Amino acid sequence: MLAATALAVALFAADAAPPIVIDGSFTDWTAAQPALRDPADNPAGPVDIGAVTVVDDAAFLDILVELGRSANLQRLDGRLMLVIDADGDASTGMTQYDLPGTDAVVVFTPADTRDETRPGAGVAVRLPGPEAESVSPYDWGIMFAPTYASDRAEVRLQRGAVLSGRGPLLVGDKAVLRFVVIDRSGTVRDTTDPIVHTFATPFAAPTPAAGGADPLARPSGTDVRVLSWNGELGAFFSRPEHFARVIKAANPDILCFQELKDDASAEKLTAWLNEHIASEKPWTCVFGAGGGNLRTAVASRLPLKPVESFDRVTYRNASGAERDVRAALALVEVNGRQLLAASIHLKCCGSAG
Repeated sequence: MLAATALAVALFAADAAPPIVIDGSFTDWTAAQPALRDPADNPAGPVDIGAVTVVDDAAFLDILVELGRSANLQRLDGRLMLVIDADGDASTGMTQYDLPGTDAVVVFTPADTRDETRPGAGVAVRLPGPEAESVSPYDWGIMFAPTYASDRAEVRLQRGAVLSGRGPLLVGDKAVLRFVVIDRSGTVRDTTDPIVHTFATPFAAPTPAAGGADPLARPSGTDVRVLSWNGELGAFFSRPEHFARVIKAANPDILCFQELKDDASAEKLTAWLNEHIASEKPWTCVFGAGGGNLRTAVASRLPLKPVESFDRVTYRNASGAERDVRAALALVEVNGRQLLAASIHLKCCGSAG
């Protein structure tokens, strides 16, 4: 999914670079002033909202929120709700969490509907109404960073999105939003005041790159291109046409794969690449030896050799049991120099404690 998202972004060119880059570094927020400072009043909750800063450009609404403690937005011990009146009109939408006119709610760590005793995971978008709906955060082009535990987070919402026939969203003069923190019992633990954001930049839909130029063409001076892709339980082999199309367009020299099933092998992956992504230089592959039922691999059209000292890397989990890190490492020769390529698949769904 990450590779597909990167491709979609590359197909459009904005007139000017956006002022904020969603990368978890926060260095580009220094000139922006907080729209709200919520007091420290939720010591026992999943997070304790502090300062909230909101900026926009023609394509995006960007939000920086202080969390009060180190937390992973995708694995909270509770839920963080971003409640949004996308047109700033209280007469449209519905009242949600005391915000009239709510058009959508972004839920960080939605509840686990299969097992209420377990914490939730991930991100969801709820659309309030007589028949409430849920849509994928990808439909709204939602981005956030970091994806690991941090005491701050930056969130991006795409302007102009249409969700299940509702919208376009965030294209008017203003929007109203608030954050709500809920514990696992469903009790509201923290709520910010509504933040009224007046857009500084009129909405403008992104325009395709002009002149027929290849948006994925390699910049001058590029020695090597690397593509890393989580293949979702070995889906490379069951749906080769989808993956091959993107890999061909990206035209990488080195591929780092994750989530290959243990019935795959270096020989099987090499044959797949040479069949579906054939090139003048044949592909070769290093397949991770450890990792249980999910493996990783490094493949390249350049000369490569395995780093056998990393064939098995272990760690102890919370119960003390020894587990394998899913990893594959290879030395790739690039213009007479050696590049260490590592494909590592860390355990998902962890929390900050």
